[in-house]
Amino acid sequence: NEILNKGIFTEWYRMVEGDSFDVNTAAAAFQKLVDAEPNIDVLMPVRAMEPMVRTESGKRTVTGMRFVLKDGTELAVRSSAVIDATQDGDVFAAAGVPYTYGREDIGQPDAKMAVTLVFRVNGVTPAVWNGIRERLRNKPGYGSTAMSAWGYPEMYRYVPNDPRLKMRGLNIGRQNDRTALINALLIFQVDPLDPASVRAGIEAAEKELPRIVEYMRKTFPEFSSLTYGGHAQELYVRESRHMIGEYRLNIIDLLENKDKWDRIAFGSYPVDLQPVTPGDNGVILFKPVKYAVPFRSIVPKNTDGLLVVGRSASFDTLPHGSARTIPVGMATGQAAGAAVRVALERGLTFREM
Repeated sequence: NEILNKGIFTEWYRMVEGDSFDVNTAAAAFQKLVDAEPNIDVLMPVRAMEPMVRTESGKRTVTGMRFVLKDGTELAVRSSAVIDATQDGDVFAAAGVPYTYGREDIGQPDAKMAVTLVFRVNGVTPAVWNGIRERLRNKPGYGSTAMSAWGYPEMYRYVPNDPRLKMRGLNIGRQNDRTALINALLIFQVDPLDPASVRAGIEAAEKELPRIVEYMRKTFPEFSSLTYGGHAQELYVRESRHMIGEYRLNIIDLLENKDKWDRIAFGSYPVDLQPVTPGDNGVILFKPVKYAVPFRSIVPKNTDGLLVVGRSASFDTLPHGSARTIPVGMATGQAAGAAVRVALERGLTFREM
């Protein structure tokens, strides 16, 4: 249970309820951290954004960002460095950085992990939660805490109306308003980079979710009083672009729990490969003890002035099953910020560093 990634991640983690948390608590914790930093200006929402790129002698350098604000105003912000923390690597892709997509690097160019639409249930009283905990007690591989529960393999038997959908066991995150968020409905054939495909996936799930909650109510007595409370505003996308950086984290790094001379984060989450088709149940390959993520994995090939953090950083598909998690993303994000300062002070490019 040791927390491997200190710094900003640990500061934030101490302000939430645990490894599962109320989403309002989490948002307030992020806001508190931002408010404490006088040098951070927050600009949101924006209608569009793109990197400004200078090309000289075949060498690309990101020199800032262009934004279209909500009211249509255009804004150009010049900077010595840009950190791409977008989920799908939108900035690095627009800047021309090479990448693989989905499982392309293991010979499956059309395959990627299923997306999920998280949904809410109402009426999670202390009695309901106690019933959940009692059902999962002493069952190998399943369990619960005061804020989270995982199990209910019986949900695999649920047959959706839409063949693009599949239920798996429930991951339940208890909230402070007597509701709970459930991560369990897998959606296939969604291209995260195609807005029309994303909308179609959400619409398919929307039609199915009330039926799923009714099935839960009838199948499990502890759920009998629950009602459907809607769904998340966006899909939970696990996999899309994988940047090609100065170093690509590979599965041997995790198998051998390798350290790196330029380490900036640690990972230990199981290599969790979610299904890619409805006939696939996914697999957890193994659980690393502790592996290092190198600085080189956030430095893109052939483009200066840019760092890439989060799940679209330079990870092969298989280790991405572990490294895509939030603690690693937050640690690499903090490292990127520190690297920008060091580069400025020493007059270095990230590649020179």
